[in-house]
Amino acid sequence: FLYTKENLEDQIAVFLGGAVAEELVYGGRSTGASNDLEQAVKLAKTIIKNGLSPLGIIDDDYTPKERINEAFSTIIEAQEERVRQILTEKRSFLKQGAQQLFTKERISGEEFRSLLKETA
Repeated sequence: FLYTKENLEDQIAVFLGGAVAEELVYGGRSTGASNDLEQAVKLAKTIIKNGLSPLGIIDDDYTPKERINEAFSTIIEAQEERVRQILTEKRSFLKQGAQQLFTKERISGEEFRSLLKETA
């Protein structure tokens, strides 16, 4: 598949969503999102390795690790902030959804859509 930088950033944002939601609802993170965070890290590395970051095309042997780490952190932090803004705007939905999941453990797609309409 071919992905643009924007596609990859969108995927990173999705993977960061659970961890950021936990933070907003419960005040901290758990290990529940560890696999999602691993996937976000892989995608950020893909952005850098494919020359889609501000570093441009790089050679790992000649690019200082500090610059690569900086670019990596910038990508993750930007998407984390993006997700935080979106979820903060939808905080009512987020809290009610978390409460339903806490009591039921699962909700159907229909219940999810209904809750989204109610809190919009």
